[in-house]
Amino acid sequence: MSARRAGCMLLFVLCLPAPARAAVPLPAGAVARFGTAGAKYHEHHDRVGGVTADGQWLDRGVAVSPDGKLKVVISDEHFVHLLSIATGQDLRPLKGHTAYLTAAAFSPDGRTLASGSNDRTLRLWDVGSGRELRCCRGHDDQVCAVAFSPDGKTVASASWDGSARLWDVASGKELRRLDGHRPEARAVAFAPDGKALATGATDGTVRLWDAATGKEVRHWTAHEAGVVALAFTKDGKGLVAGDALGGVRQWDVATGREVRTLREPGAKAAADGIYCAAFAPDGKTVALGHLDGNIWLHDAATGRELRVVGRHPGHVWSVAFSPDGKTLASSARRHGVVRLWDVEAGRMVRAYPGHGGGVSRVLFTPDGKQVVAAGGSFDPSIIVYDAATAKELRRLDGHTDLVNAIAVSTDGKWLASAAGTDPVILWDLATGKEQRRWPAPGGGRGRLAFTPDGGGLLAVDVDGAVCLYDVATGKERRHLTSEPHWLGTSPDGRTLAVAAADNLFQVGLVELATGQERRRFNEGARPPTWTAFAPDGRRLLTDAGDSTAVLWDITGGAKAGLAARERDDVWRGLAADGERAYDAHWKLVLSPREAVPLLRDRLRPASPFDGTLIPRWLAELDDDDFAVREKATKNLHAAGEAARAALEKVLAGAPSAEVKRRAEWLLEKLDGGAPGADEARDLRAVEVLEAVGTPEARRVLEALTKGAPEARLTHEAKRALGRLNR
Repeated sequence: MSARRAGCMLLFVLCLPAPARAAVPLPAGAVARFGTAGAKYHEHHDRVGGVTADGQWLDRGVAVSPDGKLKVVISDEHFVHLLSIATGQDLRPLKGHTAYLTAAAFSPDGRTLASGSNDRTLRLWDVGSGRELRCCRGHDDQVCAVAFSPDGKTVASASWDGSARLWDVASGKELRRLDGHRPEARAVAFAPDGKALATGATDGTVRLWDAATGKEVRHWTAHEAGVVALAFTKDGKGLVAGDALGGVRQWDVATGREVRTLREPGAKAAADGIYCAAFAPDGKTVALGHLDGNIWLHDAATGRELRVVGRHPGHVWSVAFSPDGKTLASSARRHGVVRLWDVEAGRMVRAYPGHGGGVSRVLFTPDGKQVVAAGGSFDPSIIVYDAATAKELRRLDGHTDLVNAIAVSTDGKWLASAAGTDPVILWDLATGKEQRRWPAPGGGRGRLAFTPDGGGLLAVDVDGAVCLYDVATGKERRHLTSEPHWLGTSPDGRTLAVAAADNLFQVGLVELATGQERRRFNEGARPPTWTAFAPDGRRLLTDAGDSTAVLWDITGGAKAGLAARERDDVWRGLAADGERAYDAHWKLVLSPREAVPLLRDRLRPASPFDGTLIPRWLAELDDDDFAVREKATKNLHAAGEAARAALEKVLAGAPSAEVKRRAEWLLEKLDGGAPGADEARDLRAVEVLEAVGTPEARRVLEALTKGAPEARLTHEAKRALGRLNR
């Protein structure tokens, strides 16, 4: 990987002056707000907002259509989201890029969209249909800025390879290459008459070019910090340049002299930009990593700032508490040192300087004895440290790009990692040896999670859907086809936080077992990029998109106490869909004295299945009579896990096409099919008993573990009881 490409992971901070803390009303269902509303900032590595001719910064990673009806949001995925500004609905994902997106611009007539990516291409799209029109190749590194000429016939691109290029919109052919910036070109803009083109670079220089000939007219040093945004004044005589620290100056195009300063650099305004968050194990405090390098502790109940617990010289990329909550680990962009902080004293107790570049993710192993740190693009290795001595124990090499997701299984045996378009890798944590790979790239969203029993791994596939993989076999257990934008996972692994498919500005909670939406939260100035669940699973902290985070009550306001007349209705509610079932769940969890006897009386261990009939049903899958084949399929489906081994044995042989089709369908249902209403109710009841966790609840779970060994209810009861007994 080139140093230039690695440099693309710089995280520029662009901001307006930080206002005083605003008393922003809390949305329904929220209990607290963290941070200061109103500050604008950039939390992704290389996406910056544009600047207007009067010196105002525009939102990062956003382009608005000329008619004001559509918005393009550049996210961590490899495709562009085209949103309706009125409804927030994701109208159509524009797929084609093979790495994360960095820039976008609408043509003057709004019919064409240009996008730039870390895959080194500029692509043109038909806005109406979402169809890719052309792919423009030629840059040797990331395309980080794009702009259309006023007549819409030419599109310009700027790249980390130091060049700007002009492309013919109609054909996609390169017209001219403009070389001169060293190091990287970062911004590009056409003059209002289309005759001149301006480019800006990370060394603070601005160059003015003749767009028709590609010849340089003049250049000057505009800022000490890198120039990351450009805009001509309406008369074309002035050029406004914005730098990486938020400063904005206007320059005379004819002379290259400064006309005025529109905005002083304001790096401190990023103090309220929140990039990452973690709850303490006791759920009483929250650590927030900020873009100015500070790590703040907040009261988790009220959102009140408590103190700064640590600092980095760069934007904080990751924070994680030790299992006992006494120590906090943190890492930062462009700073290859993991730091450990004494949470109570607020002082650094240890540092791990093993990486050659920024450290993107950090976490403790479940026993707290080791720290795992994942590197950025300069050094995408994973290092395992001894937490007590800072000694490097193992270095895991296998990724080629920034490692944006790591997870350790609850037993500390397995480590999973993902990076860019690389496959997800499973490692033996004790030896550092690679165990398996999943070929579908799942790291683009920066999410991985083991199931609480350690037997399953949640990862994102190439289509953006969340998949549950079996760690032992590598097989896919379940595939959520709704393509949710995964943001986090509940502590018990049963609920996913996602950006809602029909409105990316909203956060939804999705039940993993059924794929049903359990709850939805409507706050958000832009699509959220992260969430954090409280350890008890009752609260959710979400990125609000306006430099704040919002804490939500997941229980839906449920109250303790369950009257006798309510019990039948709550039991029926557990078998219902979506939010009603979740309301019943929390009503029971918050009323343990009444809930446990109710579930003890209603739940029954799974009855043993008479497996002697399975061979007959398998034979009937090939019967001449369609009705017989259908009935046999239905019976085998009802047999569930009891039929798995026999179905797999049939497929291992040489079955007829009909038998093969039906057997594959049955196994697919076993692996990924959502449970029926009654089974879903029983599984949710187990979830309630685990959440209650009292001795009485454990005894009910113990009774359920004595059911048919192959039954899903038996398996879930055993897993729940095992987690409670750890």
